[in-house]
Amino acid sequence: MTVTDDNEAEPALPVVKADDDDAAAADDDADAEAKAKARSSSIFSKLKSVYISVFIDVIGVGLVIPVLPYLILSFKGAGASEVGWTIAVYSLCQIPGSLVFGFVSDKYGRRPVLLLSIFFSALSFLLCGLATNLQFVIMARAISGLTGGSISVAQAYVADVTTIEERPKYLGLIGATIGVAFTFGPGIGAATAAIMESAGASVQQQYSGVFFMASLFGFLGFVYAQRNLEEPSTDETRDGDGDSDEKALTKPGKEA
Repeated sequence: MTVTDDNEAEPALPVVKADDDDAAAADDDADAEAKAKARSSSIFSKLKSVYISVFIDVIGVGLVIPVLPYLILSFKGAGASEVGWTIAVYSLCQIPGSLVFGFVSDKYGRRPVLLLSIFFSALSFLLCGLATNLQFVIMARAISGLTGGSISVAQAYVADVTTIEERPKYLGLIGATIGVAFTFGPGIGAATAAIMESAGASVQQQYSGVFFMASLFGFLGFVYAQRNLEEPSTDETRDGDGDSDEKALTKPGKEA
């Protein structure tokens, strides 16, 4: 005969600790947020020199745009058609220049091409300031157009160090940088001309002075980029989870 002990304890059921699960999820979210902030800070520190270089370079462009037509008209025999052709030669030369610079930057790197572009932009402003005839100005603008790929190379630089999801934000910052530079450029040019006028400079000297100031900004941008700009690495577009542009571009349901 078997005697059953009524006081025998039943096996305890497992207790689900919801609070522990919530705490673990919160820790995971905090870690992900910390990693995202760290990556954003790392990317911006790499791109800061690009933004500053583009800003200084574009300020020079903003300086000369309002003055260039008057510089052209100051030469003997120049009229509205000469103004149009001189301005158009820059855009015409940018077509082959951008193609060549894009190929060279892919093959030899963004940094040397960006440096070349900023340097020759500054040199073209200097040549315009030294010009004594219209042909000299046209030649200088042609040089500037052929080598004026700093913005497109800067955008390629951004693409090299960001993922597809991050890219719009940092490309937008390049657009904002250009807008701010164009805002300050004409004002600095006007101030330069006013200072020279008060110093008794002729009209021709005032125009040249604005181009010399633009050249100064360009060479400052070149020196800054030479000292601070680093060559980007395409490996930086891959984060700790192994995501890459190639994965992002793969269509759903298909293997890369």
